[in-house]
Amino acid sequence: MAKASNLQSLQVFYHQRFAAEYSLEPLEISPATKALIVVPAYNENPDYLIKSIEQCALTNPNEIALLWLVNQAEGEEHYDFHKKQFRDLEQRQLANEMKIYPSAVLDLKPKQAGVGLARKIGMDLALDAFGAIDFDGLIVCLDGDCQVSNNYLQSLIELAQTPLKGLAIHFEHPLDGLSETDQEYIIKYETWLRYYSQALEWAGLPWYHHTVGSSMACRASTYAQIGGMNRRKAGEDFYFLHKLMPQGNFVSTANAVVYPQARISERVPFGTGRAMLEMKIGNKDFLNLYNPLIFKILKDIISNENLSAEKLVENAYWLDFMKEHLKIESSYQALLKRLNTSNFPSQFLLWFDGFKVLKFVHHLQSTIPDLPAKEALEDLLGICDDPLPALIELRQRDRNRGRT
Repeated sequence: MAKASNLQSLQVFYHQRFAAEYSLEPLEISPATKALIVVPAYNENPDYLIKSIEQCALTNPNEIALLWLVNQAEGEEHYDFHKKQFRDLEQRQLANEMKIYPSAVLDLKPKQAGVGLARKIGMDLALDAFGAIDFDGLIVCLDGDCQVSNNYLQSLIELAQTPLKGLAIHFEHPLDGLSETDQEYIIKYETWLRYYSQALEWAGLPWYHHTVGSSMACRASTYAQIGGMNRRKAGEDFYFLHKLMPQGNFVSTANAVVYPQARISERVPFGTGRAMLEMKIGNKDFLNLYNPLIFKILKDIISNENLSAEKLVENAYWLDFMKEHLKIESSYQALLKRLNTSNFPSQFLLWFDGFKVLKFVHHLQSTIPDLPAKEALEDLLGICDDPLPALIELRQRDRNRGRT
């Protein structure tokens, strides 16, 4: 018997410990496949995304494929709609000859049903498909309410053949066709997202990449190594990517672009749809941004060439943070016990992951108030402009750092 490859060994390991329990027909993909795009679809019109996908030119359509996973909790009202969509997609031929694989899981446990579990099931299928052809391909996440740039597919094929382990794909919410109010909402929200990411980068933190579920990708072997996607009903992308980024060879790319629809949604407690809803009903306004002082404090900690456990506890902001968050303090003390002074800075940055950074930012926010967006952008990033031009500048800066 031939010896199993590294990917196939990891696939076995993954199924023993992490795989979703739902059993679906495996994907029989072409041996030439380099990238698989996973779309978890709940009450979506597939034409919105698929017509955009069909506009993408392909040198070899067999090198990339699309998995459209219709999903819902057991007993929900969309069963007939999803069943018909599955049957229709089985017969669908894409104009650019790319293969689409429809799959359906319509009996998710109600307590678990959500985008995290749906992504996990689809990504598990992709892992197994790559294992079957023994190619360590790229598992790409996309959503049904998105459109993509014309070079999206070919760019993914090319990126799949590089050493990267993880990928954040450039995204921009379309502004055309929105009402004046909705356009104002999405400009505020996307500005908030880009400001936070660029502020983390400015402070010197390595985990600054955007964490948007519809514009991320992962190497199949790395997906198995980190335990795959989580089952969270929201924020699954944030937690997944912050497991993925520290694995190394994680990049942002602006070669391809995803355009997520700016639409109001009640499905999840945060994200674009929820942000739009919260602004509409008056519960939240993204007029203000985190105070630049917060990121200056972070920079002072991170950029200290002599960073050590002793130096860190001399920082009053850090001590207050440790005292307030006892669980983090406990894990921090455990970290100190296993660290050598010589490698403390690098080990600390691995420990101080995106979740802990966000908790630290929120801790400081309680005593360092937010500033109006225009003031914060000018202070930290040197951008002094009206909302739309400021967003365009933020987008361009993200594009420039994503020239991969």
